Order: sequence, then C-alpha cells, then structure tokens
Amino acid sequence: MITDRINERVRQLKLKQTDIVVATKASPATVNKWLNHTNEPSAKYLEDLAKILNVSIEWLITGVEVADTFDFTKVKIRKAPILSFYEVVDFYKYLITNDEKRDFEYFVDNNFSDELFWVRTTTDNSMLPTFKDGDLILIDTKREPRTGNCVVAVVEGDTKATLRKYRICYDEKANKEYFQLVAENDFYPAIDSRRNRFSVKGVAVKHERTLV
Repeated sequence: MITDRINERVRQLKLKQTDIVVATKASPATVNKWLNHTNEPSAKYLEDLAKILNVSIEWLITGVEVADTFDFTKVKIRKAPILSFYEVVDFYKYLITNDEKRDFEYFVDNNFSDELFWVRTTTDNSMLPTFKDGDLILIDTKREPRTGNCVVAVVEGDTKATLRKYRICYDEKANKEYFQLVAENDFYPAIDSRRNRFSVKGVAVKHERTLV
C-alpha cells in the first residue's frame, strides 16, 4: 500500500511529520492519517510526496521502480475501493471512487474492466498458503471465471462472500456441467453448486502482500 511505502521512506530519511506537512501543504491531520495507515493520499499530493521522499511517483504507487527509458505515460494508473467480504454481497453500492470515507488502493491497469474492487483477507485460513491474513486481492467483476481462477462468491443465504478457487465439473449422469468452490486448505470441503447455489461476484486479477 502507498502508506507502507511512505512510512518506509520516512524512516529511512528520518523525516518528521512536519516535514511532510510543509512539503505537501496537506493539513497535519491528513498527514497523520497517512502515517498511521488510516487513509491513502489523494492524487494531488503524489508529486510533492515523491519529491520529499526522493522516489518516483511510479514507485510510490506501485512499489516498482521502472527504468529511465520506460515510457510510463502509456501506463494507466487507477484506484479501486477496498471492500469487506460483507460488502461484496452488494458490491455495486461501493464502486464510487470519490468516497472520502472509503479506503482505496492504486494499481496499474492491465486491461481490466471498469468495475473492480479490492478485498482484504481475514483470519480465515481456508486459502492458506496462497493467501494470508491481510493480503489485498483485486477483483474484476466482469471477468468470466475459468477453472483454476480464484474468485469471490456468495453462497445463497449467506451474508458475506467467500474466497475460493473455481472449478468447472461435468456430471455424466445428468449430462450437464456443475461448479465447485474449492479451498486451498483440504480441511474445508468444496462448495458444490448441485447442493449449494452460489453466485460468483468476480475473479481475482491481482494479489498484493505486505512483507513487513
């Protein structure tokens, strides 16, 4: 997340909060929220933040430094809201990108659709070791799920979504396809569409993890 990288550089350069306030002309309360991982900085502060932290805007947003010869003007940088697994049930309500009370995360667009959101994994260990507590996963709501894709889905009657691998199966006796949601952890049984109806809300297209 951007706030992780801001704090990393603040520690390395031994900067104070007042240094960031002066450089960005943001209010002390706003800067305090960045340093405490409460809010992400809006786009208007990124240039000044990059200067005071002595990094590129690209690194600040993506965590990846690019070569001087790379034409970054051709790369589209977007942001998407971070939703809870409860909010995923009716995710359309939360796709507004100018909600100041909502946490957002930036990403480099790789021809994704225009309807995306992030989810943050919780203490549920059903998808270990691929996904760990606190990971951010970008969900494309318009991508068609295929076998092996990780998806967020809602089982009929549930009030929150679940993260699972998607599997297309074939019932020879009934002569038709059915679908399963499969956990990485074998302790969790597969969710089978023949017994439990579910709807896929989107396909995971990007995975971010803070290592420290």
